[in-house]
This record gives sequence, structure tokens and C-alpha cells, in this order.
Amino acid sequence: MQKAILLFVSFLVTITVHCQLRFQEFEYSKIDSLPGVALYGKKVNKGNERYVVHCQVIDLKQNTVSQFIEIDKSAKPGPGKYIGLKGLSDSPFFSSFSVDEAIKKIKSKEKQNFIGMVNGGFFESFDPITQMAFPIKKDGTILTAGSSPSGPCENPRLPIFKEVQLKALVWTDSTASIQNYDPKTGTPLTQDQYGNGLVTYAYDEHPANIFRPNVPDRFMLIGTARTPGNTTDNLVVIMTFNKGNIEFAAAHLKELGIKSDIIALGGSASAFLYNRKKGMLEAPGVSLGNSMLSQIKLPHFLFFSQKD
Repeated sequence: MQKAILLFVSFLVTITVHCQLRFQEFEYSKIDSLPGVALYGKKVNKGNERYVVHCQVIDLKQNTVSQFIEIDKSAKPGPGKYIGLKGLSDSPFFSSFSVDEAIKKIKSKEKQNFIGMVNGGFFESFDPITQMAFPIKKDGTILTAGSSPSGPCENPRLPIFKEVQLKALVWTDSTASIQNYDPKTGTPLTQDQYGNGLVTYAYDEHPANIFRPNVPDRFMLIGTARTPGNTTDNLVVIMTFNKGNIEFAAAHLKELGIKSDIIALGGSASAFLYNRKKGMLEAPGVSLGNSMLSQIKLPHFLFFSQKD
């Protein structure tokens, strides 16, 4: 246990050495921590904008990043757009859940030490069942080929999406990476070494960044890093911010020491952050200023647990 804690501390020291400003100068406060995992928070001032940033660091050698998602078998799957391989080309519908419903189901199925949860990949609608925008792989099985027209598919919603390079976050029991995604072959999701993965936008090709680059909104950004002595990335670093510019948030992640590609998940009404110690730090829907949206249901969740 002491060795694990020292390893995590050494990672923070490494960030301090390599960032443009020392880590402590960012004035993050520690909200929660366990061996190999920590959640930090801080207030950010940028011009006239004031918003809250939360940054999570998860070491996959000591913790797990898992997915909660359930296919709705009552709805007929549609054609998928982002894996051009026979047998992997469907885009089924998935059930949507409130955060409370998802946590209850996760805890009933998982016997691990639950730490927290965030929203998952892009999806197509806020209806009770919905298709996912892009491919998802869970526990060795590719669940969907995705159906969004807002990407490099045969008939995109707008010509600009034809040029978008999608990214895949893929992970194993102890490593994680972000790689270019190939919609024809499905790589890297189709590679056996990756049991889990999701496809999404690079932060700078998120539609909000293309069409509304200076409009404050909520986003979640993900990068990967490694602790000293590792030759592959074993850390997943997640930044959630509730009112800001996505370019500024990505630059801040880079200042903290993230050298890998940075991807964006969801945003606006779908963005949320739940922690075992503090509860809901970002609730889905609240950014739209509509109380009816405070009970938004989502189809895909990423949750974190301590390994046995």
C-alpha cells in the first residue's frame, strides 16, 4: 500500500517537473483520493469567465475504468456507419438511465469498491432508448458500429464532417491509449488486446469547437499518461469543466503534463461527474437552465473502482 501511494505521489512530482507552471501553482484542492486514484478541483478565471474544473487521475494498475451500457432488445438495430466489417455493422438501441438508476445497477452487479462515475460516449437522442453515435467495445465485445451523421461516414450531415479524424480511447486491465480510429477496419477496437474502447472526437474537432468555438459550455476531456518506469500509459486523466472554452481546457490539461492526444466526451446537457465522497459535482442537464432537464437519462456511463 505504501509503495502504491509513493508511486502515485511520484507521478504528481513528474507532472510538476514537466508542466509549464508547477502543479501546486494551479491551486487544485484534493477532493478525494485512494491508492492510485485522486479527484482534484479548482476555480478558474479566464477573462470574464469563471468556472469550476475537476481533474481525475486513475491508475489502471490499481483501479478499473468500466462501462455501464445495456442494449434494448425490443428495438430493431439500424445500420451502423463506422465499422465496415461483416457481423460488426449494426447500430442497436440502448436503454437510458438516470444517474441514480445507473449507480444502483452498477453496485448490484459489481462487487468492487465503487469510486465515481462520469458520462460516456456521444449518443443520438434523449429518448428512453437511443443509438450511440460512434462505436463502443465492452469486455471484449463490440456493441455498436455507431450511427451519427456528424462524422466521416458515407453521407455526413455536413461536408465538413467528412474530414474529421475520429479517435479511439482503448484500454486493458493496466494500460490505456488514444489512437486514430479507422471506420473501415474498426481498428484499434477490433484488436484483441483491447477489451474496452470507445470512439469519439479529438477535442479540437468536437462540433462545438468547430461551430461555437468561443461559446462557454460544459465538456469532459480525456488524456492518458504514465507513471515513472512505465513504457506504456497506465493513467487515465479526466477533466470536467462546467463553463468554458474547450481549447482553453485542453491547453490546461497539457500544462498539467498530458502529452497524449486529448479527446472530448459529450458536453452540455449530458456532462456530469459523480464522486463516492461528494456525490454529484456536475449534474446532467443543469447547464441548459431548464429544471425539466435536471433528470436527464443517459445510455452510457464510465465508472471507476478499486481493484481487489
